[in-house]
Amino acid sequence: MPTVRDAEIENLIALFNGRGVKFYHACQYKDFKTYLEIGGVPSRNVMEQSGLPYTPFDTDEVDRNNYVWSMVFGNLQDFGVAFAQGQRNDYTAPTPNPYGPILLIFNPAILREAEDVAICLRSAGGMNFNRDNEALPNTESVNRIFEYENVEEAPNEYSRSYVAFAGTLRERFNDNNAMTPEVSCGVENEKLSFNQLFRIVVDPYVINNQSLSAKVRSLRNQYGLNGVVWERLYRQGENRIEMKQELANILLQEFVTIPQIIQNEDNSEDLRDWAKRIQRGNMTFFYNRFGRYLRTGTVFELNDEGEQEVVKDLLL
Repeated sequence: MPTVRDAEIENLIALFNGRGVKFYHACQYKDFKTYLEIGGVPSRNVMEQSGLPYTPFDTDEVDRNNYVWSMVFGNLQDFGVAFAQGQRNDYTAPTPNPYGPILLIFNPAILREAEDVAICLRSAGGMNFNRDNEALPNTESVNRIFEYENVEEAPNEYSRSYVAFAGTLRERFNDNNAMTPEVSCGVENEKLSFNQLFRIVVDPYVINNQSLSAKVRSLRNQYGLNGVVWERLYRQGENRIEMKQELANILLQEFVTIPQIIQNEDNSEDLRDWAKRIQRGNMTFFYNRFGRYLRTGTVFELNDEGEQEVVKDLLL
């Protein structure tokens, strides 16, 4: 199937605007600084060629093999909501967004910068992925990925943008590989600009006296980016922010596995309970990816900047 191109991109933008859908791209702090130097959200190829630092992904080699190394990726939903706001599930638990604590939210008009847009029903990092063959060919087919295919049947404004669960997608598209839709854009210069940036949502970490939220706000002002910076809101009455910070503090010292978190009685009951539910729900794979990326791309980066501040103070 061909990717979405030319006038059909305008139809896609109209569909997303009508549903209140945004284009989401999450990243680590290290990568965000590189994006600012490059002047937009780049492909992995552009980051590699720039010589600037970025967070290695488990899927990098697969992306090369699947011929998507030069694409700019995003999603149609916020993967951080489940951890921050979702109702507690005693059987399993989500992780925060594995791609990073900085969520860049763009207006759909950003797709006008693309030569072609592929919305596929699974990640490009999957086995034997073929972007051209797996891309949904037109706006009509893309409309079917939403929970309420008929937008008028959505019970409220927010639910218009809800993406259907994997089981529903497999049934609708007769595709047993369908999981979570992913967007990849072919762009002439392999980067999407910040011109349509709507908002930046930041998970509030503090490492070595360095506040991630404050850092992002400062960089946003320094580079004159569009959009406001919001700290992510968390479900009230639970200690999810504290638990997340506790885990980041541990990751600064070493990468810990889920069994290690569970077995260490020095950890809080909240953190150990979350780890037990991660293990119970077979979500360890997602935790491992989340933990490694966060440690390398954000925790170490904030810590290094804290060390540099100490050195500066000593030299004054």
